[in-house]
Amino acid sequence: MKTLFDHVLRGFGQMIVCNNRSTGLCVLIGLFLLSPQAALLALLGASVISWAAMNLSKHSLSATASWSAPALWSFSQAEDRTKAPEDRRTPGRSRDDLRSQPLNTDVLKTGLFSVNGALLGLVWMAFPQMPLWAQITATVLGAVVMAKVFIPIAERMHQKRSAYVLFSLPYVAAAWVAILTLMAAGVHDAELTRGWRALLANDLDKAERHFLHTDVHTSEAEASRCAGLGWSLFRRGDQTGAQQAFSRVLTLETGVADAYDGLGWSRFRENRIEDAEMAFRRAVALDGFFADSWDGLGWSALATQKPEEARRHFTMAVLCAPLFADAWQGIAMTSAEGPVKQVAMAASTFLKSQLSLSAQFTSSRVLLCWLWFFLGIVWHSRTSAAMALMAVSMCLVGSRWIPGFADASLAMNLVAMFVALGGHYLRLNARSLAWMLLLAVAMAWAHPWLSDKLLQTGLLPLCLPFNTALLLSLAVMRRDRVPIVWAACSPAEIRVFFAQKEVAEACWVKLRKSDAEKSSVHRPAACSSWQPSHDLRPSTRNA
Repeated sequence: MKTLFDHVLRGFGQMIVCNNRSTGLCVLIGLFLLSPQAALLALLGASVISWAAMNLSKHSLSATASWSAPALWSFSQAEDRTKAPEDRRTPGRSRDDLRSQPLNTDVLKTGLFSVNGALLGLVWMAFPQMPLWAQITATVLGAVVMAKVFIPIAERMHQKRSAYVLFSLPYVAAAWVAILTLMAAGVHDAELTRGWRALLANDLDKAERHFLHTDVHTSEAEASRCAGLGWSLFRRGDQTGAQQAFSRVLTLETGVADAYDGLGWSRFRENRIEDAEMAFRRAVALDGFFADSWDGLGWSALATQKPEEARRHFTMAVLCAPLFADAWQGIAMTSAEGPVKQVAMAASTFLKSQLSLSAQFTSSRVLLCWLWFFLGIVWHSRTSAAMALMAVSMCLVGSRWIPGFADASLAMNLVAMFVALGGHYLRLNARSLAWMLLLAVAMAWAHPWLSDKLLQTGLLPLCLPFNTALLLSLAVMRRDRVPIVWAACSPAEIRVFFAQKEVAEACWVKLRKSDAEKSSVHRPAACSSWQPSHDLRPSTRNA
């Protein structure tokens, strides 16, 4: 059990490209803060795929099968680093012989089995309309299938000494297959996903068209359809239709805070303040972090001449969503003249002009989750943390010129890409940095087109952009490519290794020159190329 938990934690660390137990624990804590249900599903997927991989390893050992530790699934050495260098190789066996051995348990420590199961459990956050039983079933079956199907593929690539890595491509394939299967079973409809995406883009005509053409067979999907239709009608100004849609949601599922929030704002637009306040209170009772309903309570109290109560509600809204411009404006309106009022007005003006409405609704739970993710990256490597900050900054700045940068899903792909290529897969230098910037611009430009094409079948890009960028980088940047067996190390350890390698190569150059000048000195044939007798690969932290 301890070994299984170690593999699972490393898998969570690999979600931000860090093969580190402590990083994985930080990621898991962040996910629990974001959504306990999503975190449990991710934990389930990571545990199932790790358990399946461990059982495949035991079966391989008992059957004396000749499939090896796949380097393309592994960023760390397939040798026990706790042993002395001279004990790491089996006497009398070559490296090719070692490649034909069964799966070594050290390979599981890379976390690249577990990360695919964890991501599969998390994908259902993008499809909340699917029933819980379907999410659990798809996660368990998908994890088992990934272990059965993709490990042999990885083994075959390793036998051919491929320099590429699958990383989370198995998760993308498994998630797409699971979603298409659930659609075929009538549990989900592609029109529902397309409708919500159009609503987020404020394309109300397209959103209503998708919602009205949705064919659903579960109460969860019907509730999601009615909620989307209700918000679309609300924005159009049809408050009667919106209230009917939100009421329909509550007849299907009584505990939907979003439906109560929609009812509250629709009633507020009709100046039914008491009814609106009642709906807002039901929403915050169901979800204490619902900033939009706290904001609604503030405006309702202000409309009934209760400024002190309104200020408390606006303050709660800001605590739940620090970037919410409307809540800051409420604080300014209920504050006396002074620094507090000026700061609140300045914050409201800045946030309203710089951020979209969906970005303003970013909750404190999401921000805390990101904070724990960042702490995990810092724990692994300060260089990786700097690369992650560079990716986030590029998204914030680039969104002014390329709309694709404003997509949160693309931002996560870019952060993973910058961390992966910033010293783990490529040497961090000016050339690799320029390559990453070029890739980021290309990804931001192509992401809207890719999303639109996939949405036609009800799918999402997920982490396909990151995997594509990673494979392309390994193919193009051959000179700066880090060998796969060393890529689990931190960027600092990679730099030390390459410094040792360059010093050793320089020494051999001097020896060759010396041999040419002194013909009497005969250098052994074994020294014709740089092949150190000791393993100079840097040790992986916490391996």
